[in-house]
Amino acid sequence: MAQYIQVDDTYTAQQLIENVLVNSPCANVSNFSVSGDPFHSGEQSYGYFSSGTSSFPFSEGVVLSTSRAKRTEGPNNNLIDEGDTAWLGDSELEQALDIRDTFNATILEFDFTPLTSFISFDYIFASEEYQGTAPCRYSDGFAFLLKEANTTNPYQNLALIPNTTTPVLVTTVHPEISGRCPAINENYFGGYNGSNAPINLNGQTTVLTAKSTVVPGLTYHIKLVI
Repeated sequence: MAQYIQVDDTYTAQQLIENVLVNSPCANVSNFSVSGDPFHSGEQSYGYFSSGTSSFPFSEGVVLSTSRAKRTEGPNNNLIDEGDTAWLGDSELEQALDIRDTFNATILEFDFTPLTSFISFDYIFASEEYQGTAPCRYSDGFAFLLKEANTTNPYQNLALIPNTTTPVLVTTVHPEISGRCPAINENYFGGYNGSNAPINLNGQTTVLTAKSTVVPGLTYHIKLVI
């Protein structure tokens, strides 16, 4: 199993943020929360992952999924299609991406007080919708949202195509699809996955970076939502 990522879905929100996502002396974090799959007792749609001896580009990290997190472990030999419309979506994700009627949202959020003037987080966006002609029409939604804490200020989405205001989605990052639609931001497409891939998802972006300038000592709220 070491050639595939391994997911531990027993981590708390605080453990995921303090020990994995931030894990830095350059910031103070607090006010942790996480929510997701409400249907599978004892199983979560979020967790910690390690790469084992696989070729996955991160040695460890946080996985947020629209399914049980452990379903994302390779090999890529089955289609992840679970959840229910009763598992609600997220209005702030919808606002950030200008979409509607989302469901199956997994949300990790926390307060963050930087001690430096710049923050960055590396991530990969992977999806089962990287198949057939789906990238021409359909996409899961992901946002990395930042705003000043305890304010009504609008969120800034940091999960963008570099040097643009375009959100990272299946429909905004893909190669040419069989003459159905042209390539879009193809240089940020990491590739389709074969049956023995480290993750059980059909394709993903390259490693991307969510980044922003910040004011040292000012408390921000960060919300990761898929």
